[in-house]
Amino acid sequence: NLNYELALLKQKQKLQREIDLLDRTNEIVLDEVEPDWESETWGTFLFGVLFTYEVTGCLHNDAIQYHTRMEICGLRICENPFSFGNFRSVYHAQFAWETEEMRRIAKIQLDLSKEREACEMDIEIHLLASYYAKQFNRALGEDFLEYSEIMLFDTTENRFSIDENGRFQSTCMIIEQPIVNFTKYNNNYGYTSNGATKSATAQAFSHFTWQESNETLMIVDIQGGKKVSGHGYLLSDPAAHHVDTSKFGETNHGKKGFDEFFRTHACNTLCEELKLRQSAIQKRDYDYSGTVLRSWR
Repeated sequence: NLNYELALLKQKQKLQREIDLLDRTNEIVLDEVEPDWESETWGTFLFGVLFTYEVTGCLHNDAIQYHTRMEICGLRICENPFSFGNFRSVYHAQFAWETEEMRRIAKIQLDLSKEREACEMDIEIHLLASYYAKQFNRALGEDFLEYSEIMLFDTTENRFSIDENGRFQSTCMIIEQPIVNFTKYNNNYGYTSNGATKSATAQAFSHFTWQESNETLMIVDIQGGKKVSGHGYLLSDPAAHHVDTSKFGETNHGKKGFDEFFRTHACNTLCEELKLRQSAIQKRDYDYSGTVLRSWR
């Protein structure tokens, strides 16, 4: 029948996307050496439209509100990435007007079948995390956390070939600032870092977002690094659990994601200071270890 044929077609399309993604990752050639930033001949030069964002608020259903600015600009990007993860490959990049001291990274989706939708979702989650980080800082009276500025670069009529044969071509990419000593402090499966990288601040922030959103949302995948100047963390690449599992893509595990976090979470000094209520399934004992980056410590 028609429903069966549609389901079969969707399954075939999904399988083809997975095959293309496997081909794509198999062809990735990493170039871990930074470009000669003072030269004007490295990489590929692209003209396009740059979109920047300013968060203005958040609605009751966790829909982020923001202003968007557009400008025409040029971007130089390395031909090969220096790293890649489950969803994106990462390239050294730089805007045409910037000096060699100003460096950027460009993130390109591994699955190019819906790259613009994926980029827009990444940006939405990033801006939402940025909003909650500001609420977290306000509640504690200090700037503990900051999410890096995120931008979308649309190559307009250009296409950036990301393999030697030109089979895979990108038309849009996310631009951010690089983060020194990048560390994952927790993920969306309940993992938390330990030892020298254990962060009480990151754990308290995830817990805070759950309470601040009236238990509808939790920001996880807290990752980034300690700021080079000043105190606190500069963060990137968040994920979001939400009670509405149609939001925020496949990294959203809904209420199950909340439970995954709380099964390994023990409240710390910041949870105590914020008077965060505990989940029924979390450890009752407090854990006062882990780094808290305050200006006086």
